[in-house]
Amino acid sequence: MLLGAVLVVCACGAAEENVRDEAPATGAVLTAPGSGLTEAGHYRLSLRPRDGEIPLGRLHAWVVTTETPQGQRFAPSHLWMGGGMPQHAHGFTTEPRVTGAMGEGEFLVEGVRFHMSGDWVLRIELVGPAGPDAAEFHVQVGP
Repeated sequence: MLLGAVLVVCACGAAEENVRDEAPATGAVLTAPGSGLTEAGHYRLSLRPRDGEIPLGRLHAWVVTTETPQGQRFAPSHLWMGGGMPQHAHGFTTEPRVTGAMGEGEFLVEGVRFHMSGDWVLRIELVGPAGPDAAEFHVQVGP
């Protein structure tokens, strides 16, 4: 199954595309908007829509917050967000991008569009002080 290819970004703001050829292993199920520990437990990630809504068929943005399990915010050296609909075996029709830092440990991801209602998965991969880790957030998108 292919989750949408989106991007890798350095905390300094330089970005490059990164194509994923296979779906990575999954860990604990998290729900967006929400917060939880990453698969290996190295970090706590929070994910929320910037404007408070999860629209269908419109471009919108998400805010990712990165923290240690103890709650200390940090800027990862790499941050990637992708996604798709596993039950339909497809990714996004857009290419979301981490467009900048909003404050300590908060990053804006723009260019997300859910083109159909259903169960979506947003996957975040990062490299921080404890090494690489990832988390998947499940999003229910309605008409």
